[in-house]
Amino acid sequence: MRDDAQDRFVTLPGGTRVCYRIDGDPGDPPALLLAGLGEDLTMWSERFVSALVATGFQVIRMDNRDCGRSTYAITPPPSTLRQLLARPRPDAYTLADMAADAAQLIEHLGRGPAHLIGRSMGGMIAQTVAARYPHRRAVRRHRHRCRDSACTARGDSRNGAPPARRARAPRRRPRRGTPRKGISVSELSTTDHVVIGTGRPGEIDAL
Repeated sequence: MRDDAQDRFVTLPGGTRVCYRIDGDPGDPPALLLAGLGEDLTMWSERFVSALVATGFQVIRMDNRDCGRSTYAITPPPSTLRQLLARPRPDAYTLADMAADAAQLIEHLGRGPAHLIGRSMGGMIAQTVAARYPHRRAVRRHRHRCRDSACTARGDSRNGAPPARRARAPRRRPRRGTPRKGISVSELSTTDHVVIGTGRPGEIDAL
């Protein structure tokens, strides 16, 4: 059960009322955790938060709008037809609005620049913050320290697809002793934290 006694609230300049929690020493660099679709700030386990605090971060968790104890939209959700046609409602909010919430929260707390750690949709929010606010004190400017994403996407429909030349290459049985090829270092250049799960669905547990 959620312990609401730890929750804090702020109404941001854009009008969104955001619920958040802070753990750790105010003198440590801040790390903002951004959860995925339908996940509130309790998705991040206490073990994971404690590990980040022990590593030397002040951890800030927030409920995204339409989740937890933050503001809920009064507009109805898009119809199934709009979703199939990828045509959002004209009065709907976007990832850009959610990124603005995150940036404004950091600036309200006076804790920028901050590390951003996002899971699923939270990773997309983190990428949007980094893209839209590269020169503001809401986010660290160095890409490899700016954000870490887990189980997320870039928003490119080709995301995850292999290069055409690799897709056309015939499958060959590797020679004995040949190491398996995985993700290249360049593909991991924006990630410097490794997250390990416990097997509990929907929970990120430890570094």
